[in-house]
Amino acid sequence: MSFTLSNNVRIVTAASLFDGHDAAINIMRRIMQSKGAEIIHLGHNRSVAEIVECAIEEDVQGIAITSYQGGHVEFFKYMKDLLDENGCGHIKIFGGGGGTILPSEIEELHKYGITKIYSPDDGRKMGLEGMIEEVISQCSPLPASPHRGGEPNTQSRVNGNGKYALGEWKDIKKIAKAITLAESGQPYKHLVNGNSEHSFFATADPSYYKLLKEFAVEHRRNSTEAEEILWSKLRDKNLEGIKFRRQHIIDQFIADFISLDKHLIVEVDGLIHQMPEVKLNDNQRTERLNELGFKVIRINNENILHNIDNTLTKIKEAAKASPKGGRIGGGCSGARSRHHRNRRRWQIFSYR
Repeated sequence: MSFTLSNNVRIVTAASLFDGHDAAINIMRRIMQSKGAEIIHLGHNRSVAEIVECAIEEDVQGIAITSYQGGHVEFFKYMKDLLDENGCGHIKIFGGGGGTILPSEIEELHKYGITKIYSPDDGRKMGLEGMIEEVISQCSPLPASPHRGGEPNTQSRVNGNGKYALGEWKDIKKIAKAITLAESGQPYKHLVNGNSEHSFFATADPSYYKLLKEFAVEHRRNSTEAEEILWSKLRDKNLEGIKFRRQHIIDQFIADFISLDKHLIVEVDGLIHQMPEVKLNDNQRTERLNELGFKVIRINNENILHNIDNTLTKIKEAAKASPKGGRIGGGCSGARSRHHRNRRRWQIFSYR
């Protein structure tokens, strides 16, 4: 059959949970790839949560699932519900299960909002390639648009608890869409942080955010005495109106205290930072942060505990002399690896 793909199409393929029949979807995803679609193939025995998480983080237009083991009505409905709950109802759902899915169930799922469940009759009429071309065609009218991703609007925080999609504290939809736009050569900077004033500084490298977030939350809960004292002096713009954040993720690191306006990072060091191997790690970290345009000053616990006035003076002087900011390497520039592609794994060290 003659088929031309008009837009970039990205589809997640998988076989449903408790279903080992992955041969069919494996063949279909290969044909989809031959038609020009980008496929993220999760294989078999995948839960709804896994599939939806991947679909959102990959900014896909469609999900294609095989289900031969029963429980398919609940499976597909839950997938639709989870996408809608996370503000991603635009992602289309396609499925098939041979004779396992009855015509009455297909009708029920279509009414519920599932884009298309293919039956054996569809296969006889359309053929395998015909069904696949229909899937891709229904996805292809959705290039990156103003309604996809996590733009900063009232719909971004979709869970009613102040969190973003999938319960994240970071707008992963916005990150995913920014990558999509960058890959296609379209403007994306309006999505980075949603704040042009801090467009180069307010975000972590998306590759490491999930892991670093856990460390940052733990550090806030278990701050040292020196950190608590210093934070009491820096918070709420107490120090000459300068806004500081604590345990803020920047690029691939967690800064103890940071002023994005002043491009200044304050690190609080315990005795362990006198060890040679730790000093080496600190120096490498500082070098990278300097490359991003930040001035880094290190203050030991004793100075904070016994001479807080001198510490605050040092911070004020550093804020006046801090460099103009550079650009975070973790921002979206050109094509980047996504969640399910190979990535480097960095070992994270936390020293107090």
